[in-house]
Amino acid sequence: MRPMRDRELARLNQTVCGLEGLATLLARSPGDFAVVLHGPADCAGLLVQETDTPGVERFFCTHLEEHELIAGRSLKRLEQCLDAILSSDTPPEAVFVLGTCASALVGDDLQSLLSQKMRSTGVPLALPHGGGMGWISQSRLLDRFYLLMLDACAPRPVERHAHAVNLVGFDPGEEMCARLAGQGIEINAILTPGADWKTWSRAGRASCNLYIDLELFALFQEQAGRRFSQRAIQVPPPVGYAGSRAFLASLERTWPGPRKPSWSLPEPPALLADVRMRVAGRRMGFNIGSTKNLEAPSLALEGLSDLSVFMELGFEVRILVQGDDRPERRKAVRRTLRRLGCQAPVSFFADTVDFGALCQRHSLDLVYASDHLASCMGSCGAAFLPLGSLRPGFGDVEANLRLILQAFERTSEAR
Repeated sequence: MRPMRDRELARLNQTVCGLEGLATLLARSPGDFAVVLHGPADCAGLLVQETDTPGVERFFCTHLEEHELIAGRSLKRLEQCLDAILSSDTPPEAVFVLGTCASALVGDDLQSLLSQKMRSTGVPLALPHGGGMGWISQSRLLDRFYLLMLDACAPRPVERHAHAVNLVGFDPGEEMCARLAGQGIEINAILTPGADWKTWSRAGRASCNLYIDLELFALFQEQAGRRFSQRAIQVPPPVGYAGSRAFLASLERTWPGPRKPSWSLPEPPALLADVRMRVAGRRMGFNIGSTKNLEAPSLALEGLSDLSVFMELGFEVRILVQGDDRPERRKAVRRTLRRLGCQAPVSFFADTVDFGALCQRHSLDLVYASDHLASCMGSCGAAFLPLGSLRPGFGDVEANLRLILQAFERTSEAR
């Protein structure tokens, strides 16, 4: 438990309201299901601000008012809302009911009502934890969401396929998927936030789940292993030439099924050596702890998924961590980074307004950071590349290198 405790103490991803996070993830996920927000209208208004946002048409709200909460009539509102949804001409395949802080405060027994409705209608009704007057890390919330989708969309065991795998929390791109297929590995499902209902529903037919950060999905894998006997394999992030090679080499060592004898690998592009000569020894800052997007690739390995690209090029990397620098957190951050294989020096900045001064103090030449920090660079003079710009696989190695060069060129032109 120490590694996960350290990750929680390190707080290397922004916290989020549980209701906001689950509603956001459900809105991103296409499928024939409805979402009921059991709380005041203001909760729905804050979460669903644009009526043209995809997925909003599946959201409903009980619009609880103060007098109903005080009088103990809030469950009646929920029952009426569920009856309206389930009695429609085309009822959804499932309904997710998200409690709010208001319903938690009055102690609504949501589960009893949902169990009663499930018995009478046969429609699955799920009650993910949404309210509760607290905040939760994005990592923990994402794991809960994956567990929720596994339970809701793949409720029954299905015939497993020995050569089928699920890619959990990452998408290596078409080229890498084609390479796996060439070795007889079938990509059964790519389970990233935003995967549709049908994709989740076939998750149980895979024999293995591949992760770039198994700890991030501990609850999900525990359930997948128990229900479907799925094996977990952790692989390096397939980003950059070295990362893509390491990804395939790891699979070649650990893949349990029969495979072809050799995994052919492309030669590194000539541009790789050229860029390495131009940037080796230059100072760069790699930002973590500033992103709040509930995206698995951003949260995996505490945001370090792309770090190997810059290490491969010979940059002198410094990790730039947002948040407080109290001693217990500093120690947890350093333990966590070391365990993830990162030995780079670490600097902390309390707020975005301090970011530019930090970059200037360390004479950084390049900064890889959350895009909103670009406006905080001030006059530090460093080139800026937004987090998430780099693409996976061998096919995008050269494109990634050109992005890095272009970042330097833009800075030179601005001077």
